[in-house]
Amino acid sequence: MIALCALLVLSRQSTPTQVKGLIDPGRCRIRIPIAGREYTLLVDTGNQGSHLRRDVKAQILRDDPAATLTLGSGSVPVKGLDTGDSTIYDEYPPIEGILGMDVLADLVIGIDYRNKNLVILPTGGGDWIGRDATAVPLLYEEDTTCPYVATQFGTSVLDTGATVSLMPKDATSSASIVKTRITRPLELFDASPGDVTLAIATKLEVADRTLFCAPVLLSDVADRGVVAPSLLADRIVIDLADRQLWRPAKTRSATTLCQALSLLFRERVFEDKGGLYLDASLAGLPKKEFAKIVSVNGRTAADLLALFERRDPKAPEIMRNMFNALRTGCKAVMQAGSNRFTMVLKAS
Repeated sequence: MIALCALLVLSRQSTPTQVKGLIDPGRCRIRIPIAGREYTLLVDTGNQGSHLRRDVKAQILRDDPAATLTLGSGSVPVKGLDTGDSTIYDEYPPIEGILGMDVLADLVIGIDYRNKNLVILPTGGGDWIGRDATAVPLLYEEDTTCPYVATQFGTSVLDTGATVSLMPKDATSSASIVKTRITRPLELFDASPGDVTLAIATKLEVADRTLFCAPVLLSDVADRGVVAPSLLADRIVIDLADRQLWRPAKTRSATTLCQALSLLFRERVFEDKGGLYLDASLAGLPKKEFAKIVSVNGRTAADLLALFERRDPKAPEIMRNMFNALRTGCKAVMQAGSNRFTMVLKAS
């Protein structure tokens, strides 16, 4: 299930406008009006240019040959957009195009993953984050308009279109990478060949933070890594106008655990008041009621939270065992009201 979110557009000249959107862990889709119709596009800071599906571009130009793709103060003519094929168009729910850096380059983007909001801010980002907000500079290179952040494996693209972070091939031999047995084809917009292995980074250095037990994909061919913003905090601001990344001063220990469990369940998992919950509609549950996670692969939710809170050196191996269990069936005990039931999670 993909949960509803809202996009609040506050361009430097305009009044606030509410735009419908969709969000899952790390991947934000929004509804954009073009030539009298609405289309679902992926907000993607990892792509220099915007793209449209071939049939969608043709429909838009039939409606209006002079149509533009616009978000806030960013705008490009539709007639010049690329229509190359990509497996990204096979996703569900489907997208009809990508908002790249040709549209996003001067915007200030705030993402609240926990409350499913994406906001285009008029300026800055500290006030939206809160009083404990801190900022680090975004990095840029001469041959690209995409933002980068530093990691111990070199600079990596900060990609709002990524669900999970991707480590480059140079990370394969790192002692900080704990590999699982889960491997699948690499899925990039340009359909680059190769495979990725699900892994746990025991210590992942990103900008000025060291993240504990972070779930990542390990590539066998990629020269550059990709960092999913959802890995850094539940609430961030990517200030592309002033080239800064804002987030809370302290990284919550549950953030990387929830992202790992989200990959395990293939649904968003969140922490609330010391409990872990599955943000998905399950048969028999009232609307807006979340199923509480009691245990996964024999480990209670309280135990998992404590492992991450104290940065227990056993945590990476425990998480690897959970992911490896997907091959035959990883059991998760859930609680909904007075009902307790078991889910069996398997790799697709």
